[in-house]
Amino acid sequence: MRAELKYLGEGGSIVNIASVAGVFGQWFARSYTAAKHGVVGLTKVAAKDYGDKGIRINAICPGPIVTALFHEGVEHGLYTLEKLGALTQLKRCGQPEEIGYIVALLLGEGASYVTGCAYLVDGGFMA
Repeated sequence: MRAELKYLGEGGSIVNIASVAGVFGQWFARSYTAAKHGVVGLTKVAAKDYGDKGIRINAICPGPIVTALFHEGVEHGLYTLEKLGALTQLKRCGQPEEIGYIVALLLGEGASYVTGCAYLVDGGFMA
């Protein structure tokens, strides 16, 4: 974020990527949870620090998304696509493109009055 803030100067938008672990405690992933809580906290503090420069800073907190890391967990037998998908209200895991759409929205002018927020993009996992 430090490099992004230097580049932005006056005005612009940053979207940090956290996780659903950034808004609740995952007992089985303590260090990961602490790190993602840090991303959410940093997002909120930075939004306060840079709002007067017209810079908006938000975070998204994805739930189960089918990525390379996701496949690594499947290969190690930690979970299956079906089991993780069943934990969401939409009964499926998300795709990387679905995260990209939210990032694009938050970077665009349609979100010009949005800052300091952490958005769950989790198919209802946290509902």
